[in-house]
Amino acid sequence: MLQVEKTLPRAFVLMIFFWMCFSMFVQGAALEGRAYARKLEWLRFGITLALALVTYLLWPQALATAAFFIAGYAALSALAFAFEAHKHDNDRNAAGAFG
Repeated sequence: MLQVEKTLPRAFVLMIFFWMCFSMFVQGAALEGRAYARKLEWLRFGITLALALVTYLLWPQALATAAFFIAGYAALSALAFAFEAHKHDNDRNAAGAFG
């Protein structure tokens, strides 16, 4: 990101930065076993899809490929998260953060 940020739109770089900060917060909540971590993770997927949509709508020529990769990442992550939650009843997580 640091190598290419000079060639990207500033608003896009800031959106990615704040998304990364929020993602770190979500991961921290999950690692701490917070009860609301699962809801935060779903919110993160929604924000990631919204980021992909905004990226595609605002910069279709320059960042269309990035938008598709972001959307694909969000969709695959959400599917994996849903599958994991469905497959396991998550007995090892006493706080129920992902249960």
